[in-house]
Amino acid sequence: MKFFILIEMHSFCCRFMGIYMYIFVCVCVCVCVCICLNHFIVHGYVNRDERN
Repeated sequence: MKFFILIEMHSFCCRFMGIYMYIFVCVCVCVCVCICLNHFIVHGYVNRDERN
């Protein structure tokens, strides 16, 4: 019985960690996309100003 509870807790922890890792990856991707967009926007404006 104790072993069964241990397996249940382990599967719950694995599921919880999977959700946590998924959220962490999504946040990292969003941050990277925002940084890349800001980088391209800033450089785009700088290049446009240099052309004028």
